[in-house]
Amino acid sequence: TLLVSAKMNLGDPIKIRVDIVHPMPTDVFLAAIVVRTLAQHGEAIRGIHGYLQGVPINEEMNALRFRMGMVEEENASLSGNIKTMETIDTITCRQEKRARMELKQQLTSVQESQLQDQEKFRKLQEIMPTTRQGANVVMTLEAVQAMIDQTLLRNNTTNDGSQN
Repeated sequence: TLLVSAKMNLGDPIKIRVDIVHPMPTDVFLAAIVVRTLAQHGEAIRGIHGYLQGVPINEEMNALRFRMGMVEEENASLSGNIKTMETIDTITCRQEKRARMELKQQLTSVQESQLQDQEKFRKLQEIMPTTRQGANVVMTLEAVQAMIDQTLLRNNTTNDGSQN
């Protein structure tokens, strides 16, 4: 313990009293035990800390790696599915385009055929002779046969209905 008085002049001598404590061997022994125990505890704590840090982190890292692998596989699978769907869409679009082109060609062909048929019908109507009552009735086989029979009958009979 050092006692210094601040009330004294600077030239006055200072009284310093020092108490020296001589440790007892038992105190030193207890201090060594405490230090050794703390050191052991420190080692134990570091070991536990290392174990707690290492094991769960390794397990967690392995779990994360496993999950990451699963996610990468799922992404690869989804990417494959997307490419397959894009390919199907491309093929479908091509087939639809081809089908539209074919339908357009068929429609054009049908329209051309219809125009030709209309032109032929118009020409037939111009060629067909007309009577005073209007256009001639279309002749069927039965009508032609009836006309032939009537003509034959007229040629073979006289006006009175008797035959020659």
